[in-house]
Amino acid sequence: MADGGDAATRIAQAGGGIVSIRGRVADLSYRTEKGFTLGEIRLTDDTSGMTIVVKNENLACFLDDAVHATVPDLICLFDGETGVPVANPDVSPGQSISVVVLPAPRAFTSQVGLSVFGPRYAGINAEFVTQLQAAEWARPRPCLDRRGSRRTGCVWPKDLPSLQPLPMLNALIEMH
Repeated sequence: MADGGDAATRIAQAGGGIVSIRGRVADLSYRTEKGFTLGEIRLTDDTSGMTIVVKNENLACFLDDAVHATVPDLICLFDGETGVPVANPDVSPGQSISVVVLPAPRAFTSQVGLSVFGPRYAGINAEFVTQLQAAEWARPRPCLDRRGSRRTGCVWPKDLPSLQPLPMLNALIEMH
């Protein structure tokens, strides 16, 4: 995709999220501690600055020093020129980055869900902050009509194995 900014907008719209900032990497620092990659990525644009706290994943972001988003929402990085997703080890100083925040599933944002997936559980000294409404999991409509014929345009569960996380989440919540 030639227009990376457009890609970030489309991804945010498709996932019910927002583009939080389009900026350049001003600074980044990583260290390894107890098997985790810890660090910060600092972005700036013409008017704002964002710091993303990393512990293997992007756990929280601060816009102009105020908490902007935390886990369990997804804080995603995309190359601002190509639109390609950027993994933390691939971020480089001066790189153009668009930050997209996507909503966590509603179950993750409940009191019990936050005890498993929330910022405090992840070691972030902040309450859960979101700019978004919690997402509902898409439920495919029945793929068979009353006669037992396959409907066109429906999704078979085997076609979307990534839509099967709720049993795992429920198991984790029951453990706590």
